[in-house]
Amino acid sequence: MSATLPSATRDELMKSYAKGLKVGTEPNKVAAPAPPSQNDLMAKMKARLAGIQAAPKPEASEEPILDLDYPVVHTLTAEDNGTPKKWKVEQPVEQTEIELKLIDDSPESVLNVLEPLANDHGCAAVICNTVGRAQEMHAFLSEQFGEEHVILTHSRFTSTHRAEQEELLVSKLGKKAHYNEADGEDSSRPHRLIVVGTQVIEQSLDLDFDVMVTDFAPVDLVLQRMGRLHRHDSRSSSERTPAYRNPVCYVRGVETFGSHVEAPDFPRGSKAVYEPMILLSSYAQLLPHFDSEPIRIPADISPLVQKTYQENASAEIPEAWSEVYENAKQEYEKGKEQAKARAKGYLLRAPQGEYTMADCMKSLLQSNDQRFSDEQIGEAKVRDTDASLEVIAIIVERNQPGNPKSAIKSYRLLPSINSTDEDDSLRFDASADDPPTYWQSMQLAASSIRLPYQYSDAPNHRIEGGKLRFDAALDQLEKERIENWQKSFMLEGQLILPFEEVEAGVYSYRLCDYELVYTTKLGLQSFKLDNED
Repeated sequence: MSATLPSATRDELMKSYAKGLKVGTEPNKVAAPAPPSQNDLMAKMKARLAGIQAAPKPEASEEPILDLDYPVVHTLTAEDNGTPKKWKVEQPVEQTEIELKLIDDSPESVLNVLEPLANDHGCAAVICNTVGRAQEMHAFLSEQFGEEHVILTHSRFTSTHRAEQEELLVSKLGKKAHYNEADGEDSSRPHRLIVVGTQVIEQSLDLDFDVMVTDFAPVDLVLQRMGRLHRHDSRSSSERTPAYRNPVCYVRGVETFGSHVEAPDFPRGSKAVYEPMILLSSYAQLLPHFDSEPIRIPADISPLVQKTYQENASAEIPEAWSEVYENAKQEYEKGKEQAKARAKGYLLRAPQGEYTMADCMKSLLQSNDQRFSDEQIGEAKVRDTDASLEVIAIIVERNQPGNPKSAIKSYRLLPSINSTDEDDSLRFDASADDPPTYWQSMQLAASSIRLPYQYSDAPNHRIEGGKLRFDAALDQLEKERIENWQKSFMLEGQLILPFEEVEAGVYSYRLCDYELVYTTKLGLQSFKLDNED
């Protein structure tokens, strides 16, 4: 039922499922609903949906049919011989209209949007495509509105701190939180709050914002983010400041504004995170809505997504963009073919005589397997992205404080995000014979965090001398050991990021040619070291 699932992706998933069922399928065919059998739950659901509205059978066509219907349920069962069926669901009569406005990429433009918060109440979201942009924006807005009114959330917090953040945000901005002018600061919904974050805001969190500023992104993600704007119907208009009573989503993160006669351009960080081809196609679909025609939710969701991701999306691209789009498309296709080639190393052949999954996997990944090269077999053991390093962040005390080559004497957990009282933090003797208990190991494992992208094994990420920063960091971190961790099944083999406290609430560790700094407000930051000792 996902509105942001491209129909081409859904069709491929259904074809693959049908293949697994070993039944025949007819692409793009929608069968008529069959009468329900007694005590058949699936049949009863189908009958109920059919009673609402069954989609008509489309005419046969060799071209993929662009399915713009939403809400809609697709089913595929062995009972139907793998023939896909589509069940339309009646759309709500009332539509939410959201304005989409472009602003330039300067912090001052964001400040102008949020200016009403200086003298009135309200809750705003500022969503950035990269952690670095989010951290910079948080610093800027904290200076303008005060740190107590600005929260930062992104993927470079430990798992524990992210969970604490999410709980805090839902308590303040969830469905049950309301603002009462008479209560002011004592309302369950804050008088004034700005949440600066990355994609974590668009995923799963049931939050309601009065106004939103977002970096430009693929259209399905922009729509996901907009779903947090004026989200709860239970919130009365009086709860929102007059300036934000009409839902408006402001879009930044565009270096060159696009038009029908000029292609847009996007920051390097956005193009590193998202495919430029998809960004261009998304911009083309949203072009009529910028500062003009509001987006209707949910009516416009499926058409915008499906037209963006359709195979012949170039037909929707303005003619003046054709050269830029075709270049981006060629790069996309090249990357896709490379991914397919790498994916061959992931394929599992049918088991032949193996009796357990372990036996099967062992035989598949043997170096004498003639189907794949050693490189492909190695790639099969990792995901189809640049490898990255995940570590467990702890605070350590060394035998010789300040000397990173000195052995770890003791260690403790990072303090809670809601408290800096380190007396509440678990403390451990690194030389103890017994490993942490099960409960303690759970807490330590939850302090995991993924290192920034510069520590991935991308070929261009190298330190002085030409060595991959990934390899150098791995060599360094493998020397930071706590021996009794090897006796714990949850901690055995885990890499440690051993921070030392450099001042109250600030923790630092030098890893290769970067200084890594962690605070409960900003998460993990990295600073390039110009001069090495």
